[in-house]
Amino acid sequence: MLKVVKSQEHRRFRRRVVIRSALLETPRGIMDCDVRNLSPGGARLRVRLPVPVPHGLLLQPVTLVLEKFGRFDGKVVRQTDSEIGIQFLESSEIVDHRLG
Repeated sequence: MLKVVKSQEHRRFRRRVVIRSALLETPRGIMDCDVRNLSPGGARLRVRLPVPVPHGLLLQPVTLVLEKFGRFDGKVVRQTDSEIGIQFLESSEIVDHRLG
């Protein structure tokens, strides 16, 4: 018999599911990406060109550029070949205000 276990997320901020084109400025150059979800604490991005994990961007400083919302400085906290998770460096209150 299969047992279903409900899990609770322990996140500080509620995520907004979005699909929006953006730019990610990295020490290696500018990358096109799609924002998959967004919160005052950070964002999950799908990159259009793979970034090999062994030579990845983990803990590197980056800037997410969102049309109509501006630039958000952050650091890479999670990465696969096709996705990048960034944590914003500005306070969550400031980011939340800027995102509306």
